[in-house]
Amino acid sequence: MHVQAKVFASLKQIVGAPAAALEVPEGCSVRELLLAFGKAFPRVREGIGAIRVAVNDEYATAEQTIEETDIIALIPPVSGGADV
Repeated sequence: MHVQAKVFASLKQIVGAPAAALEVPEGCSVRELLLAFGKAFPRVREGIGAIRVAVNDEYATAEQTIEETDIIALIPPVSGGADV
């Protein structure tokens, strides 16, 4: 099935767009989605375990299944910011 995953921060720079189009098997898990993302964008493979996945605006577990109509977001670790 074809899914679109919104990407943020450094992932957006790697993908070169605000979303990544991925082909995954029907009923794939979040874990399988991340593996497909790493295969499509090899630069993220090393840090793939640190990427958080949200499905329909909720953080997902690795075992959660993905539907083609789901809204998916891939969120890398974020650090920094200004001291107040």
